[in-house]
Amino acid sequence: IYDYYSRGLLSEDAVVFYVLASGYLRAVGALLHVGPIALAALGPIGLIYLALLYIKYVLNTVIGLVYGRVRGIRIVNAQVGPSLMSNHGSGNRLKPCFTRSLRVTLRVLPRFLIVIITVLLLEYFGVFTALGHYLIVNAGVLSYFLSPASITVLSTAIASPSASYFVAASLFRHGQLSLKFLLIALLLGSTINGLTIGLMRHSLPFYLSIYPPKLAVKTAVAQALADAVSLTVIITLLMVFNA
Repeated sequence: IYDYYSRGLLSEDAVVFYVLASGYLRAVGALLHVGPIALAALGPIGLIYLALLYIKYVLNTVIGLVYGRVRGIRIVNAQVGPSLMSNHGSGNRLKPCFTRSLRVTLRVLPRFLIVIITVLLLEYFGVFTALGHYLIVNAGVLSYFLSPASITVLSTAIASPSASYFVAASLFRHGQLSLKFLLIALLLGSTINGLTIGLMRHSLPFYLSIYPPKLAVKTAVAQALADAVSLTVIITLLMVFNA
């Protein structure tokens, strides 16, 4: 995508569109990352949680398609150089692809190193820890809607989504947490983590290392808003249909 964008074949809106529309593909990596831990901690309930997580990513794709429709983005065939279309063996086709990939990598490497160093400095000075502590302290404002057990799971998920699975499983087994609010707390906590700490630590640095700052912020914010909307839809459905 960056290669096409840098050659003027994709607009900024098209980049945002492709990032959002590929949500169902990002789901695969996310499920492989959290799936084993969620299933080990939650058992069969983990399957329900992972299904809802996948639905959230699919909703992101739907939002991306709507965004593309509204912005009038059309998917067209990019202009590919003759060297890439050569029929003289796969080796001849792969060589220019590797060459172009290497050029793109070298082009973004300096910016990538700067972003990584910045993130490490923020980590070293405890910025992410302080942000997590602030969010956990203020999670109590949701006590009007969530039980104390749900707030416990939510707070744990904000700090460490992986640890929250075991906390939720324990509270559920002891009858202190219903299935519906277990799912809501896990989804809400992990999404808050992704929209704040995850945004600063992963998403925004990743896009800043590839795209110009304006496009990087636009893409990261669009993805965060899509996550928030998708989560709102899922939680609304869970509230309407008692789990």
